[in-house]
Formats: sequence, C-alpha cells, structure tokens
Amino acid sequence: MKRWMRSVKRSLSFLLAAAMIFTMMPQTMMQVSASEYQTEAENAAGAHVTAEMPETTWGGVISATEIKGETTLDKESGVDAGSGSGEDSGTGKETGSGEETGTGGETGSGEETGTGGETGSDEGTGDDGETGSDEGTGDDGETGPDEGTGDDDGKNPGEGTGDGEDTDPGENDDTDEDIDPDEGDVSDGESDPDGDDGADEEDIESEETDEEEEEEEEEELEEEKLASLKAAALSESDFTIDESGKLTKYSGTGGAVEIPGTVNTIGSYVFKDNTSITSVTIPGTVVSIENGAFSGCTKLVKVTLNEGLQTIGKDAFRSVAFGEKAITGAIVNSDPLMIPSTVKMIGTSAFRDSACLETVVFEDGTTELVMSSNNYPYEDDGPFRNCKALKRVTLPDQLVNIQRSTFAGCSALEEVQFGKNLKSIGDSAFVDCISLQAMNFPASLESIGIAAFSGCTNLIKVSLNEGLKTIGKEAFRRVAFGETDITGAIVNSDPLMIPGSVTMIGPSAFRDSACLEEVKFENGATELVMSADNYPYTAEGPFKNCKALKRVTLPDHLVTMPQNTFDGCTSLEEVQFGVNLKSIGNSAFANCSSLQWLYPQDSLETIEANAFTNCKELTILYIPQKVTKIGDNILKNSPKAVIYGFSGSTAETYAEKNKIPFREAGGEGWSVTGISLNRSRITVAGDSFSDSAILLRATVRPSSARNKRVSFTSSDEGVASVSAQGKVTINGYGTAVITATTEDGGKTARCTVEVLRKWTEAEKEAIKARLQELNASKLTVVTNVCQTVADIELALPSEYELKSAEWRLKEYAIADGARPIYDVIVKREGYQDAVITGLTITGITVEDISIAGAAKLQNGANTDLMAEIETAGGNLPEGSYDPVEWSISGSAARLENKSGNIATVSGVSSGTASVTAKLTVKHGDKKVTISSPSFRINVTNDRLASSIDITTTENGATVPIDSSIELEDLKEAKEYILSASVRDGKDEVIDNPSLQWKSSNTKVAEVKGQGSGATLKIKTETGAAVISVTANKNGGYTKTFRVVVKDSTPRLEETGINLNLNQNTPAATVHIVPSYGYEVSGEGLSVVLADGSRSGFTIEKMPDSATEYQIGGAKDLKTGKYKVHVRVKTGTGESAKEHTLPLTISVVKQIPKVTLTQDNIVNLYEVDAEETKILISAEAKIDEVRYTPSVGVSSNRPKLVLGSDLKAEYITLKTANLNKSNYGSTSLKGTFEITFEGYDKSVVYKKAFTVKANKKVPAIQAVPAGTVLYTGSAYEGVGLNTTTVSFNLKADGSEITKETGWSMELQSGISGVEQVEASSQAQPLTVRLLDRARKSTTLKFKVRNEGWFEGVTATASCTVKKGSAPEMGFSNNKVTLNATQDADRADPLKIDLFVKNQPERKIRSVSSITGKNDAADDALSDRLNISFENGKLEVSIREQASFSKNTKYTYVITGRDQKGAEVSGQLDVTVSTQAMKLTLKQSGSIDLLNREGTQITLKPTLKNYTDTVKKVDLYGSYADRFSAVCENGNIVIKAENDSILKVKTTYNLSLRIVLESGVVQYGKVKITPKQTNPKLAVNPTKTVLFESAAGDTYGKEIEVKAAKGVLPEIKSIELTNGSDSFVYKYEGDGKGTLHVSPNASSKTNKTYKLKFAVRFKDSGSNAAPVYVTVSVNYRK
Repeated sequence: MKRWMRSVKRSLSFLLAAAMIFTMMPQTMMQVSASEYQTEAENAAGAHVTAEMPETTWGGVISATEIKGETTLDKESGVDAGSGSGEDSGTGKETGSGEETGTGGETGSGEETGTGGETGSDEGTGDDGETGSDEGTGDDGETGPDEGTGDDDGKNPGEGTGDGEDTDPGENDDTDEDIDPDEGDVSDGESDPDGDDGADEEDIESEETDEEEEEEEEEELEEEKLASLKAAALSESDFTIDESGKLTKYSGTGGAVEIPGTVNTIGSYVFKDNTSITSVTIPGTVVSIENGAFSGCTKLVKVTLNEGLQTIGKDAFRSVAFGEKAITGAIVNSDPLMIPSTVKMIGTSAFRDSACLETVVFEDGTTELVMSSNNYPYEDDGPFRNCKALKRVTLPDQLVNIQRSTFAGCSALEEVQFGKNLKSIGDSAFVDCISLQAMNFPASLESIGIAAFSGCTNLIKVSLNEGLKTIGKEAFRRVAFGETDITGAIVNSDPLMIPGSVTMIGPSAFRDSACLEEVKFENGATELVMSADNYPYTAEGPFKNCKALKRVTLPDHLVTMPQNTFDGCTSLEEVQFGVNLKSIGNSAFANCSSLQWLYPQDSLETIEANAFTNCKELTILYIPQKVTKIGDNILKNSPKAVIYGFSGSTAETYAEKNKIPFREAGGEGWSVTGISLNRSRITVAGDSFSDSAILLRATVRPSSARNKRVSFTSSDEGVASVSAQGKVTINGYGTAVITATTEDGGKTARCTVEVLRKWTEAEKEAIKARLQELNASKLTVVTNVCQTVADIELALPSEYELKSAEWRLKEYAIADGARPIYDVIVKREGYQDAVITGLTITGITVEDISIAGAAKLQNGANTDLMAEIETAGGNLPEGSYDPVEWSISGSAARLENKSGNIATVSGVSSGTASVTAKLTVKHGDKKVTISSPSFRINVTNDRLASSIDITTTENGATVPIDSSIELEDLKEAKEYILSASVRDGKDEVIDNPSLQWKSSNTKVAEVKGQGSGATLKIKTETGAAVISVTANKNGGYTKTFRVVVKDSTPRLEETGINLNLNQNTPAATVHIVPSYGYEVSGEGLSVVLADGSRSGFTIEKMPDSATEYQIGGAKDLKTGKYKVHVRVKTGTGESAKEHTLPLTISVVKQIPKVTLTQDNIVNLYEVDAEETKILISAEAKIDEVRYTPSVGVSSNRPKLVLGSDLKAEYITLKTANLNKSNYGSTSLKGTFEITFEGYDKSVVYKKAFTVKANKKVPAIQAVPAGTVLYTGSAYEGVGLNTTTVSFNLKADGSEITKETGWSMELQSGISGVEQVEASSQAQPLTVRLLDRARKSTTLKFKVRNEGWFEGVTATASCTVKKGSAPEMGFSNNKVTLNATQDADRADPLKIDLFVKNQPERKIRSVSSITGKNDAADDALSDRLNISFENGKLEVSIREQASFSKNTKYTYVITGRDQKGAEVSGQLDVTVSTQAMKLTLKQSGSIDLLNREGTQITLKPTLKNYTDTVKKVDLYGSYADRFSAVCENGNIVIKAENDSILKVKTTYNLSLRIVLESGVVQYGKVKITPKQTNPKLAVNPTKTVLFESAAGDTYGKEIEVKAAKGVLPEIKSIELTNGSDSFVYKYEGDGKGTLHVSPNASSKTNKTYKLKFAVRFKDSGSNAAPVYVTVSVNYRK
C-alpha cells in the first residue's frame, strides 16, 4: 500500500509540475506543431509524431523531452491511454522495433514472445522470457507504473519501450530508471513463483526499511528533475524566435548559452556587445549567422559552430575573445575554432580583432568557400584581420581564392596550411604577418596579389610553385628570405627560385629584402614581363634595394628589363643574362657598387640612360654588336668602367664621345677555363620525393669570363632530373650523375646523386630482435664512454643481406642503473644506414679503470692504492679477467705489495713516482687490455697531516665538531673555544702544527686563532659561513665545518605601496622574502589595519613566484594613507608561526606618467615634409592615442595629423596643409590624449605638444669649384683650345643622381658665358665661354627640385687665359745634387714632365736641353748627365767630376706632349759641395689602447740634397716592440699589437733611412706611450641573484662594455671586494662577459656593491686598471 501511495504521489507531482511549466510557455510555443517536438529516438527510428493537439490547450500529461540538448515540451502517450497488461513486451524486439503497434493494436497475451523465445502468459514478457507484472516492460525488465507503451490509438508504430529506445531519452521515464523499485526486481533474472508483484509480502515487510530509504533517494532525484524541467522552460523563454525560425532577440543572463533547436537563423546583432556570454553552442538547425550577431562579445571564450551552417555574416564574431588571458598575459582556454565543411560564405571582418584566437581549422567540403564575398563589395577588411594571437591556420580544399586582407596584421601567425585547390592569394592577404617563417604554396596557385606578404620581415623560406603566373606589386616587399647570426652574417638564405610559369612580376615585388642573396629564374615558354603596364605610374624595380643580393640568373623568356630592376643592390656581384634579352631599362643596375663584370647576350639592342650609373667597381661592360641605342650617362660615376665591344660599333662611338675607355672584345680573362659545383656528392634517403629538391650552383672560372652560361644533364632521370638552373629533383632510388657543361669551351663538372631507401620500422624491429637474441648474453664489452665499442663480433641476420655494423654507446643512457643502452648502425647496399636504438646488452661492460689514493706520501710511510674498475651490467665474474697488473716509475717510491686491486706503495726518498694499473679482460680466445691514467705520488720528508679533529667545550664537557653548527633566532653573539688535533699518516699527533683558520663569511661567523687553538664568534646575522682550518706546512690538509644562523621571521621588502583607484582593478605587488631556511606557507594571508580591524584590502600569492604577492583594494576606498599589517605564516603543523609585517598603503587617484619625445625634426622646406615619430614612455600599457592639431580642420594653415603607425612604443605624425605660402609659419602645435589598458576610460592623459620643425636648405656645391680654360689660336690644332667646362652639382655633399625632379641652369646676366643647353635635368651641366668673356669669370647656377619650395643658388669660378703658349711642368723644377762622398752611391734623380696645370697630359718626347751655370764656366757644363726616358728626366753627376764650390745650372727643356703640342720649361739644378743633412720633425703620439689608430709621424727634411724616403729600419733595445713604414714621404711608427710597453716611459729608437736614390741616412726618435682608458659601463648595473628553497644558488652573466666607442680587448677582470661572498668567472674571450654567483657565505636579502678591476690586453704593464661597480641583491 505504501508503495502504491508513493507511486500516486509521484504521478500527482508530475502532473503539478507539468501544469506549472505549461502556464509559463509563451503562446507562440503552444501553437507549434507536434512535429517540432519529435524526440531523438523517434528521429533515429524514422518515426513521425502525429499526436493531435488542440489550438489553445494541451491535453494529457506533459513531459519534458530533450531534443539535441534543448528542453522542449511533448505530449506523452501513457497513462490510461494504452493497456499495460500483456500488451507490449521485450527489449528492442517488441513494440520498440517499429513492427508492432501499441494499445488498440495487438494484445500480448499468449501471442508475443521475448528475445529468449519464451511466451508471455497474460503479461508482457521481459528479456529472456522474464515476466513483468501488469505493466509494459522497459529495458532490463524495468517497468513503469501502469504506463502503456503505445500511442492513444495505436497509430504510432515503434513507440514501444524496446531496448535503448526510450520515449523520453535523458529523462528515462521507461528505461534505465526503476520508477517502482519493487517492480524492477523482476529484471534480475529471478522468476516470481507466486505470479504476484514480484515479491512475497513477508519479504516486503522484512526489507521495508531499506526500500523506504531507496525510495526517499529516488524522490529527491525526481525533485531535481522537476527543477531542471522548470529551469529549461525558463531558459527557453530567454529567446525570441519569429515564425520563420529566426532568432531576433536574447534576454538571458549570459554564461553558457545553448541556442534552441528550433532556430535556423541567428539574426543581426542579436548578441552584440553582450559581455556576459562565456560560451555558445549552435544547433545543427542553424544555416545562417547574420551580420554582427556576436560582435563585441569580449568574454565569449568557447564557440561551437554546427555542421550544416552555411553563411557567417560580416562582423559576426568581431572582437570575440575565443580564449582568456592569464594574469601573466599568457593565453589560456583557447580551443581551436573549427569551421564546418558546410560553410559557403564568410563575410568581411567576421572574426576580426580576436584577442585570444590561436588556431583556425577549416574542414574540407565539396562546395566552394567564399570569404569576404561580393555581398560586401566596398569592404576590404579580411575575416581574420588583426587577430593578434592567431598562430595556426588550416585552410580547406574548397577555398579557391584568399580575398584581400584576410589575415592582414596577424602578427603571431606562424603556420599556414593551404588547400589543394587554391588559385589566388589576394592583395594584402598576409601583410605584416611578422611571425611567418616559411611558406610553401600549393601546385594549384596561379596568382599572388599586391602586397600579399609585404612586411613579413621574418619570412625566411619561400617556395614558389610551378604553375604560378602572376606576382603582384610589392608582393614580398621587405620579406627577409634569410636571417642574420649574432655577428651580422647572413645565414639560412636559400636561393629564390622563380618558376618558368611566371609571366608577370609587379614593381617592388621583392624590394628591400634584407637577406636575399641569390635569385634564379627557370626558363619558360611565355614572355616574362616585369614591372608591367598594369602599374604605369610606378618606376620601382622588382628587386630594388635588395642590399644582400649577390647572384642573379635571368631567364631566356625575359625580353625587356624594366627600369630600376636591380637599382641599389649594393652587394650584386654576378648576373647571367638570358639569350632573348633585347632591352636594359633606365637605371636597371644603378648603384650596384659591387658589380665588376657585365656580359649581356648578343641579343641585346637597347641600353637606356643611367643603366649602370654609380657602379663604382664595374671594370668590364660588354656591349654586343646589335646594340644601336645607348642612353645618356649609362656609366656616370662608374670611374673604373671600360666598354668592350667591336670596332665601328655604336658602343665604340659612344665610348669616344663620352671619353670612356674602349677595348676590342676578347683577350685575357675573356674565355672560360674551368667550372666547379658547390656539391660533388648528394645522398638522399626517403620513401617520398615530392619535396626533395636540391640546388646545384656552378662557379665558372675565371670570374671575369664573358659567357658563363651552363647547361645541366642527368645520367638517369628516373633517379634524379635537373633543370636548366641546376635544381635537382629526386624521382626514384638509385644513382645518377649530374653533369654541368659550360657553353664556352665545354668545360664540365659532376655531382653524384645517390638515393637510398629508408628502412621500415618493421624491418628495424626485426633486426633489433634478432641482434638482441644473438648477442644477448655472449659479450663482455670493453669501451670508453661515448666511443665505438671495441672487439665485438656482431652476428648480423643474413636474411637482410647486411654488410656491416657498429655499436655505439649512447651518451650514458643507463636505463635501469645497470645495463647500458646501445645504438647499432647497420649498413645495407642501396639503403640508408639504419640506426637500431635502445639495444641492451646483458653481458658485463667494462667502461674505465682508474687509481684512487693519497697523492702525497711521507718518506718512510706506506699508503694503499686501489684500482677502481667501472662496469655496467654487474661485476666481472671470476675467471673473466686477469689480476690487475701494477707498475711504478721513479725512484722516490716502490711497490711493496700487489694483491689484486690493492697495491701498497712506500716512500723511499724525496721526489715523485708514477703508478699505473692495467686490466686484461678475456672474451673467448680474445683478450682486451685497458690501462689507467698514470697516478702521480709526491714523496716528502715533512710529516703529512692525514686528519684534523676539532672540538669545543660546552658545560664542562668536550664536544666534537664534525660537519655543522646550526643556531636559530640568535639574539646575541655566541662564542666557542675551538681546539684542533692534527695526526699524520701513522695516526701520530703532530705537535705544534702551523694551522690557518678562516671564515668564508665574517658577517655570520668570525674565527681567530693561531696553532691548534681558536675562538669562534657566531653573530646574529642570518646566513651561512664555512669555517676551515688548514695544516699548511704539513701537506695542506684542510678540515671544514659549516655555521648556519637561521631567523624564522620573514621580511617585507617594500615599506610602502600605492593603490591607484583609477585602475579597473587597483592592485600592487609586494615581495615577502622568507628568512634563511624557512618558507612562507601562503596560508592565513590577510591585510588588517594597525589596530587589527578589517582593512578592506586583499592579498594573494602570485603564481609561479616564491616571493611575489598582490595586494588589492576595492574601488570605493577613500584616498589617503593606511597603516596596515600584513599577516603571514611560516612552516606547517606544530612548527607553524604567525608574523605581522608593517606596511603603508597610499590609496591615490593618479593618471600614469607619460613622456613624449620627438624622434626627428620635421623639415618644412620640403613640399612633402617628412613624418616624425613621437616616442612614448608610459608607466602603464597604452590603450589608445589620439592627437588633435591646434588649428581647425578647415584652416589652410599647416598642421600635423596622425599617421598609419600607432604602435605602443611610438606614433607617427604627418604634415598637412603645407604649401609655399605658409611653410615655416607655424610651430605645429597639437594636443595628445592617451588612455591606458586596465584603467577607466575616463582616465585620460592630456598633453599639449609642440613638434620641432625647421627650414633646412640643402647646401649646393659645384665640382670642380675652379678650373682653367685655354683659348686662342696658340692652342688650335693640338687639342688645347677648350671653350667649354662641365660641372657636377652636389646637394649636402652628395652627388645629385636622381634625374626626375631636378633642374639646374646658369643664371642670366653673366657676360661672356652661355649655357650649352637652355635647361638640364641631367648631370653634368656644361657652359660655353664666349670671346667677350673676362679673364676671370664667376659662374652662378640656379638649382631647383620639385620636392623643394624654392630654388637654391650655387656658385663656381672659372679662370680664362687667352693667347699664351702652354708651358712644361716639372714634379720638381728646383733640385739639388750633392758632390760629397755621402752621395757617391746615389742613383740618378728622376723628375716627372707634363703640361703645366694639366698633369694628366704627359710629355712624350724632349727635343732639346740647353743650359749654363752661374759661373759662366763652360768647362763645368759637361759635369752633369741629363737624359729623358718614359716621361721622366734623369739628372746625375758624371763620374770623375769634381766641384770646389756650390754650382747652379739652369736648363731650358723643350718637347712635345701626347697630342703633339710643343711646350718648354725651365729647370734649376744646384750641385752642393757641403755635407747633406737629414732632420726629422716629430708629431703625434702612441696610445696603447688604440695601437692601430695612433702613431708617431716623422717628416724628413733633406738639406743640400733633393730626394725622398724609400725605406726605414728600426734598431735598438726596443726596436722589436715598434714598427716603421714609409707613407707619402713620411715615416710612420706604431706600437706592435702584442708588445709589452709601459706608459709614461720613454723609449729611444734608432732609424736607418734609405732614400730613393739609395743613399742611407740615420736618425733617432724618442717615444713616450700614453694610455687613454675608455669609460666603461656594465649591463646590468643592478641585478638580483636567488637562492632556492633547497639551498641551490644561481648565477648571472654581467657584460662589461664601453660606454662610448669600441671596447678594447680585455685581458682580465678581477673582483676587488666581496670575494668572501661571491664567486666570479671571466670567460677570457676578450669581450667582457662575466659570470657572478654567490657562495655559501653570501647573505640573503642584502645588496652588495661589487667592484671589479678591468685590465686590457694592450694595456701598459704599469698602467692602473679601470674599475666598474655592480649592485647585486641576493634573495631567496
């Protein structure tokens, strides 16, 4: 009866609950057809609900049915609708199978059977024939109370209660829930003999108590279900859904949101800016998410997109977090965003500005996916733009086009996997993705858009696919294509291979690459166009300013090279031209300052102006015969260039007209003499070769050869094929030979390619098992660690046709502490060497033998030495080795006893002896011997200490001190009286020993003593000290013990902090430093006021930090200072202690401080005035920066506006409204407004700021500034009648090379001068002098530039001489010869002859030499020899000639110059009879720390002789410490780099000076070196060292560097203080790297000022060091 009552009660409860839910349902929900409430079970079975439903009310019992996670209401069949007795039975085979009908259909009495084949009599039969009582049977025999299993009228087949087919899945009305526990007992396989309810009445009474408890528990569960049903109904009411199934409004409270299953469209902006939503699950019914649906949901972390979704609208998930940020800034809880395969369209900015989205994965589908479609034709913001955390993207195969800006600004993006059907990458698709490092494009890709990868400055590897056709403007601008190491050298720069399929490359496509070193074009069938007419207004070449580019191989299908193609490629050394190139554009190779040779192919027809301008090192330019058009100034500022061509060609005419050297093509260095390849052998192993490509680079000799074209062939293309540019592609297994052949001369070089198979894992495992079996217990291996194992006969499995193998001990990988692990390298023909890892040997491995014992021995005493044998795998068994063989060398000791591993050595006399031990291991019939290193023994006559015992006295008793003394919370110093007893090797006491006592940390403990007694004073300072006592005169034996002073009280490092209420969450960090040996537990943390009352402040321990704690406060705190106590605990359990630490908290409202600094001054002189950067330094992280100019927007006055760069560390400002009438008329004022992350938006830093500007006029110079022109008939016919002069103009010292925008002209009004051309944009500027020109005329030029507001005037002077004859010039027209014995061995004096004022015009012949002496003595005229040879006069005194006094000769020399003009000049020769004298004028000094940059200069002056210094030698005591050379007629002396010198010390040196004529002179010099020490700096100047809880200490590196300039090489760095507390190590690399770490004496929670003395390698030996100081704070 009780059970029946409870059953009725529960039924009534369900009815009441259903009624409540029914009243809460919106009217629209009541009118939904029954088909919308079909259960999952019905859907799965293919059933269709046909329940009838009144329009306004529902009849029957209402139950909750969960459809795909959403709770809806359903009309349930059941109570009194169908009969429950014997109508439906079975588990999944009866009515639930869709074959039998419910009530009103069939009866179960005697007709239906269970799954066991048994017949149910009068009842529905349960599983295995078990009967239920009066009810339809559920799964496992569980029954519902009088519940029929069919529909009202039996019209719903399949609605029975078969196995697993609950009518109410999740709620278990019929299945898996025993609504009546008694009735559920039937399913346990126990038959009911009485045929009643399944249990005897007596049984029921005996079990009544237990069953009541179970029923009460079930009642509680039912109540929970009812509550859940109510909540589900309430949740359903949070959504507003129109008749079409579109969700139009959400009014819920947020949190985890599940969209109802009745929704097919999520409307525009339904959840916009809802910051309460944390997750959303979208059901499979949704096909469209409209514009902005979840935009601004910044707390939305988890988003599950459903399969079936087709459209994601514009801004749909913009600014959605997709994750969270930890307090450290790290991203957490960021699940991958899975885009279903059914999605067909994603709108612009759909996922833009996500803060935490890290991974996006598109699932492959069958329908093309369109992102940023034409539904939004005026938008160019990509779906994932500015997702700053996005790292990985997997794109689907159905994506054909990546639209504009799709991933622009994704600065963390590292990995992109493209789909196999991708055809185009849109403009700016990956712009500024600075974390991308590698990019492999699919074979389907045809187009890369404008600026697609521009600004990807860390993109190193780019593999362009065959099939690519178009590379857009700036597509890879500023892409690195490599990287630099710490020295600045370029590494990882692979050649850029441009496929032959490419037919268009836009302007600046690869411009400004920092590390691109080589570009190779593959040949193609369709003409390649670079900088095409698609971009008609740009003139920037594809490879402009690629500063690292060295080598370029151009393709045969390139016909026209556009302007500026390689302009500014300053490292370019080698260019190979294609055979169809016809035109080289304007400035194509301008500013290629490393080019030395250029050999275009014979197809070339046109060279445009300035093509090779500023190629400073260009020496050979070959211009083919077909070239008929050559532009102006093609070799301007290329001073070394020589044009090579053919006689009578356009090239020769151009060279003569422009005064450029010309030579016939051909000659030495022109033809190829040899070739080599960068690799002679390539070995590849693998199973797939699709990505196996190797680039061969041919080097043709000589480097100046004209035709460097090379062809490649393969001996077996089935193994490896090779392209025309040397790209080797692996195609199969085997060996192939790649041959490179030069077109010129047929020279060859070869590379062998061997392609090996890889072992399969199954093969390797089989070999491993076989080896283990064959060698498991047969080996005793002798080896040294990490070396090849010796003397192993390795049994190899023959079935694998193995050649050989070797065993290698892995780097001490001992798996179980006993058995070493080996790698075995197995070889097989045609296979890569297989490394079989993890092979163990159960035999014994002998690894090493060494000798242990005392290294010092007292004469007459004995000591035992032991041979220590290191083995792995166990000890050597008896009989596997011979006894250890001992030997000794040296007479100071002898071996007394040798017993196995022990040997006794006795001292015989003072001196040394060496002992060696050998072990012989036997393995079968083989023996292997391993020897120990020699063990050196020093024998002395002194008594050697072997032990020291230290004791003290406490309470009258003697107490030994062994290892340590530990004291805690010491309030006052404590003293101990120590006594030391020293014993020798014979255990005899050494009387009156000489002992040295020392403390490593005198701040903790101090020890003073002599001999065997000492006083130890332990102070109150916490820390540790090591006390040592050393027997210095008795062998140096040392005994140590440790003193530790602990303090249980922690310390608060800060005395005061600020809490800023302007922050969203006011907080500050403090450091609670645990005392020595204690840790703060982190429990019981609180902050209270000084009086103990609640403070309103909170404190919590920061994660991953031992000392950091964060104190926070509420926003409603009042400003002011609060005296508080921070309460902490140390220790745990009974040892726990509480501590109160005082702190002052200042609660303030402050705006973070900001410093604004202008980076560069704006030059208002320029029309397009440059932008300026404003550097921002702020106390808080910047959120937003705004700038407002002081002038109105409508004003035409100049102002500044924000530029495009708005980075946290700076912003850019650009000029606006700047014109000729107002430039320079304003100071460009404005106001900054800055907000901060973590602060209220109302907290704004405002600052009026004036940008510095100037009007800087470039200085224009004309070069040369002055010249001399020769006019008149006297010069006609000989090439000296010059009436024009050319000038090159410079701006601020740099030559004006830019053609466009420049104009220059001669100012009018200068008499006698006219400009050759009315105006000129090209250099040089040429003017003509007219007959009326004055003798001296000043020329003035006006220069303009389109970038300037007005012109600048430059002046140049020109001196004109008319009618006078040209004169002969002499390198020295007044010379002196010496007739004394000093000059007997002199060579003739040589004098250069040329046209005066034109030294480049040499004298080619001399027709007459006439002269006389001042004494008019004709007899003296034949005493000098004067002759002319190779443009020089040679003058000397004839042999046997003698002079009694000084004699002067005057000669007139007449001759002709190179063009045949006759010239003459006067030469004065004096013969001196007085001794010649050499004087040396000394200047300069030697700085020992700048030996290369400082020197002593001696300027020689000869009296009574004309000559110059040819050679100088030093001699004397210190001559080897200096060097001397001749430079420009002077003697330069420097200090040798490695010589040892002193500062302020004078060194006397002697010099032997040889003149050009061979005359030898001598001199002396005094040198006093100085030393200018650099000002040094350290980085960091302050540092913190930590001690861990385990007592481990950690060091840090400190760098010593020059504060300015270059740091001299450092010799040593020594610590001058604190050596008892810190250990330091200088690496000795000369670069100032220093490692500092604490020792046991260092005291924690203290700051040390460490002073280091720095000495330099080249310092004077007596020079003082330079000192630097580092502040070190030592903490726990």
